[in-house]
Amino acid sequence: MTTKYKKQSIKGFTLLELLVTMVIIGIITGLVVLSVKSVSKIDELKSWMLTFEQNLEYAKDMSVLRRKNYGIVFSAKNLSFMQNDDSEWVLSSDPALGKMQYPKGSFINLYLRQDKLLVDDNKKVNVTINAVSDITPFELHLVRASKRRILQVEPTGEISISQR
Repeated sequence: MTTKYKKQSIKGFTLLELLVTMVIIGIITGLVVLSVKSVSKIDELKSWMLTFEQNLEYAKDMSVLRRKNYGIVFSAKNLSFMQNDDSEWVLSSDPALGKMQYPKGSFINLYLRQDKLLVDDNKKVNVTINAVSDITPFELHLVRASKRRILQVEPTGEISISQR
């Protein structure tokens, strides 16, 4: 009894082909990650500015509801929401307000009545929100590299965000 074995040809990929494919996938993945990181830095400015706008609106509302004056102190690295308690300015005790660090690698330009003010470690600038929701008009530019987000508070109290 004789049995004949058929020679089966095994089809598949060689080790070299698999390695080349994995390298190509790795390169594409790396490029995607880098592009997502650069987009997220731009979105970080927008996200920070939207959060600041919401906190500003909240502070305006709280100033009317609590009949207290609120303020914002701008410094070189962060801003702080303040409240006036018995004629003394203190850091806001409201958990929704307080200090906000500027996004890493960014800085601010602050304008009051079209005048650019110098904000650094030695000089801080105050903006007030009084108990009838009046707010000092100002323009805040948040800048990182060539990207700029601008929050503008009009004399009417209207707040808008734009970019340049």
